[in-house]
Amino acid sequence: MATAIVKYTLDKDIQRSEVIERFNMAAETTFKGMVGLYSKQFCYDKSTGNCLSVYHWHSKDHAEAFFSDNFIENFEKIVGVVPSFEILDCLVAVDNRAGDIIIHE
Repeated sequence: MATAIVKYTLDKDIQRSEVIERFNMAAETTFKGMVGLYSKQFCYDKSTGNCLSVYHWHSKDHAEAFFSDNFIENFEKIVGVVPSFEILDCLVAVDNRAGDIIIHE
């Protein structure tokens, strides 16, 4: 398993409702049903404009394939900024909806 953390900043003048609309559109058109992606959280702080996305992937290979140079180019084109990101080995994940703890050895 792998966890990717992506950070970027939006203009603070954007309304929260517009941010939700953008995030929801991305969730519906890009991430829902994506092979190898277990979950993705879109996080936003209105006071700073800071955004954080947390991805939980089946494997580091899935994450690395997604976060290609093409991802960075498209992200900058759509969002207007270059994000920073890191991919970490996820050793243990708690899934309370499924009532499960997943250990990746």
